[in-house]
Amino acid sequence: LQILESQVRKVRIGKGEDAEEITEYKFKDPRELALKAMQEIRGQLKLQLEIFQALFDMRAVKQFQTEVLEVIASVSTQARDEIIRRLTERNALRSALDLN
Repeated sequence: LQILESQVRKVRIGKGEDAEEITEYKFKDPRELALKAMQEIRGQLKLQLEIFQALFDMRAVKQFQTEVLEVIASVSTQARDEIIRRLTERNALRSALDLN
């Protein structure tokens, strides 16, 4: 809304007794408003792209981890369970340290 602000001023028109006071409005150039709106939209689209890329990366990592654990499980379920236990333990420790 700040971009849409206009300037308002009182102007006297005419001379003497015929003079009349009117209100004059000056609006910003619509092209400037359009450019500022497009700039904001570009910024929002860039942010959205970054969020989608991060989400995709997280899904790819999760898929990779699942695949690795499945292959390990086909060789040794004990090894897979130990890996999961250690990862869970480290995540719990990391969470506890982050809170402090």
